[in-house]
Amino acid sequence: MKNSWNIFNNWEYTHTVIYPKFDWSIFDVLSSSLSSVFTKKMKTLDSLKMKWDKKLNQYGGEPSKYNWNKFRPLRLSREEDWSDWLIYLISESKTGYFASDLFHIHKFDMDVFSSPLISDREISYSGHRADIVIQWKNKTYTHVEVKIGDENLSKTYGTAQRMRLFYKAPENKWFDYILLLDNQVYDWLSVIQENEHPIKYITWNNLAVSLRKSLIYSEESITWKVWAYSYLGAIEQRLLHLKKEYKVSDILTIDESINILSEGLNNGK
Repeated sequence: MKNSWNIFNNWEYTHTVIYPKFDWSIFDVLSSSLSSVFTKKMKTLDSLKMKWDKKLNQYGGEPSKYNWNKFRPLRLSREEDWSDWLIYLISESKTGYFASDLFHIHKFDMDVFSSPLISDREISYSGHRADIVIQWKNKTYTHVEVKIGDENLSKTYGTAQRMRLFYKAPENKWFDYILLLDNQVYDWLSVIQENEHPIKYITWNNLAVSLRKSLIYSEESITWKVWAYSYLGAIEQRLLHLKKEYKVSDILTIDESINILSEGLNNGK
């Protein structure tokens, strides 16, 4: 028998497509909620900025008031420039407050970090080059690799090992650090860690907090603090993207600003 589809000709079939009803008002609710959060956070941030404006009045007030993207007295285009600023402030410190707060080597008194015995930059040895090596008053060393986006983080271990050999320092007299942007921390933690001599990480956010504390709590000279103030402003605006004015889309950056300004007011160790 010849196959035929005519058998279906008298069948009646009705299919109704039901589309879900969309209620776009949900976006109005979300927008309203986000706006409310933004307003609350900005109130907190503005209050903190007012406090800092008073505390830093002699230097020009809260650093975020100024446009540091146009800062020209010193270069800011290369990673090396940021390292130069950092080692200058560490080496010229007469109190040790800044380095003590930044590195948190708890068994050392603050005075150990003042006027270091050695402050070396860009030391080359055995195919590796270190950004910063410092020898403190108690003859211990701190090695710091400075990063503002460099993706080759794993080489830090090789550099640390070569530098310790170069300075002939025993392991218990040598401390390694890597200075990172917040968005590099995950990549750093993904690097295979060498347990026999770990490298601690600190972030530029941590450094900004330590600078703010140093400006209001340390007894450094006015010259030191003026350079620290300028460095702080450049770091926060050019590396951390803190701003003078914010939009609702800047919620995460606002949180960063609040954390830095809040922690900077805390002199606790």
